[in-house]
Amino acid sequence: MPEINMQIKNHNGTEWEKLNPKTTKEQVQGLTSDLETIQAIAEGASRARVFDTTAALDAWLAVTGNKAELRVGDNFYTRATAEADYWWDGAARQPLSTEKVILENASAQNAGLMSSEDFTKLAGLSNYTHPTGDGNQHVPATGTGNDGKVLKAGATAGSAAWGGLTADEVGAARSTILTVGLVPPSNPQNGDVWFDYNN
Repeated sequence: MPEINMQIKNHNGTEWEKLNPKTTKEQVQGLTSDLETIQAIAEGASRARVFDTTAALDAWLAVTGNKAELRVGDNFYTRATAEADYWWDGAARQPLSTEKVILENASAQNAGLMSSEDFTKLAGLSNYTHPTGDGNQHVPATGTGNDGKVLKAGATAGSAAWGGLTADEVGAARSTILTVGLVPPSNPQNGDVWFDYNN
């Protein structure tokens, strides 16, 4: 029989490029059994059975007729976190090489139905205490009695309150006068502007 090789190619938008290395017939045939096993285990996850311990699994397998219910690839999960999970190869249980599925609730020490890091993070949310130091208080209540007022800092920590502003706090209001002509404005005040035609 002539050698059968398979060349995988990738189209780069203009032409097909060969991807190296070339896959030989022997390499493809060698993968067949491994791929069939992986597929069987994946399909068996949907037919998984759960046992408290490996001993309980073995006791179930020892019962006449139970093995007849199994298909190659069926998964067996154990609740005991220190014990492995298994799959059925058609004759005996085999340990799963994938990460163990932990069916217990998570704790601060162990991962479970959520990671131990997430457990610790979520557990801490219920213990939140809002800081009470100066600068951490809420804005004082508003309402019709405080309409139009501004929030003013008090002389002591945490004493902000709504209030009005006095003329001394903002400076006396005045109008700047702009004058254009030959004669300077009468009674000028600081800030007035005059455009003098004489110069």
